[in-house]
Amino acid sequence: MGYQPTGPASEVRTPAIMNASPLWTGNGQLLLSAGTGPGMRLYRTTSGAGGAPVPIAGVVTNGGLTLNGKTGRLIYTSHQSIQNLFQISVQEPGKSSQVPERLTSTTGYDFLPRYSPDGKAVAFASGRFGENGIWTIQTQGTLDAQLASSPQGTLAPGDWAPDGRSLVFFSTMDQGRWQLYRAATDTGRVTRLIVDSADDIFPTWSRDGKWIYFSSSRAGGLKLYKMPGSGGPETLVAPRGVVMAQESADGHWLWFADWPGGGLYRMPIGGGEINRLIDRIPDASGYAATNKGVYYWRGDPPHAELWYLDLQTHGDQIVFRPAIPASPNLTISPDGRWLCFPLVERDSQELMMIENWK
Repeated sequence: MGYQPTGPASEVRTPAIMNASPLWTGNGQLLLSAGTGPGMRLYRTTSGAGGAPVPIAGVVTNGGLTLNGKTGRLIYTSHQSIQNLFQISVQEPGKSSQVPERLTSTTGYDFLPRYSPDGKAVAFASGRFGENGIWTIQTQGTLDAQLASSPQGTLAPGDWAPDGRSLVFFSTMDQGRWQLYRAATDTGRVTRLIVDSADDIFPTWSRDGKWIYFSSSRAGGLKLYKMPGSGGPETLVAPRGVVMAQESADGHWLWFADWPGGGLYRMPIGGGEINRLIDRIPDASGYAATNKGVYYWRGDPPHAELWYLDLQTHGDQIVFRPAIPASPNLTISPDGRWLCFPLVERDSQELMMIENWK
């Protein structure tokens, strides 16, 4: 019938990484799903398309929405996901125990683990208790604590500072843009690192603590930058869409991965030729480099397997084949003796209905 817009387009922005399934209710409200994959929530605008979306408490969706205007019944799909962190021990490079040890226990979802510089704690993102936040857990004794949280935005840990006194992370808790923050691990005080209109993601520290690497859309496309750890102007590192920069322990190499999923690369710390060492990993946070080799997830969920590439021989071998699906994130302890990642213990979708929606 040739539907045409009656005015200029306006942006509807939520503090989330994913927005899906917009649905007009017929009374001037717009419904949509927003959030991370397993933890999307139902939002609605307060005053038509130009209003700021607000979350509907207690409603977790997986995208699909439909509304019967006559009966007032809202039907949606709900994704029920339970994933916890596990770790396996490494006996020697490329060889590990085959029985994972549980690190967290929640009925929500824990992901993106990061070992602390002393290896005594792991920071991770979590959707436990219906709120997005960053938590830490002791690797011995399993005492966990919340470090930062937001009732609406998504939070994801980037990296611990080399002295272990703070953690840099990225979050959409301010106006829906991905921004960089630092949280003090003793007080929980949160400081915003950069104030701009770009999306800045995946901050990581240099080994000496002088620089923070991050990827940003500030130049009209995702590129890798670094900024002084104490604050200051950024410097372009790699003019390509890559994230998760990690310096090698010997200080010779800088690793990074395609976003959202693709190849794994390294280049000399001081600049130079960029070499692709692995054609594809399913998630940019799914690798952990050492001086002798790199551990990485191969294959897409639910069939991802953990592999190891030897940098001397260029041969690779399987390290761990999980009995249940893995969420392909990965971190390695500073001493190289432990690998930590999420395993999915439940993953289901249910059809839900709300009566008398208004």
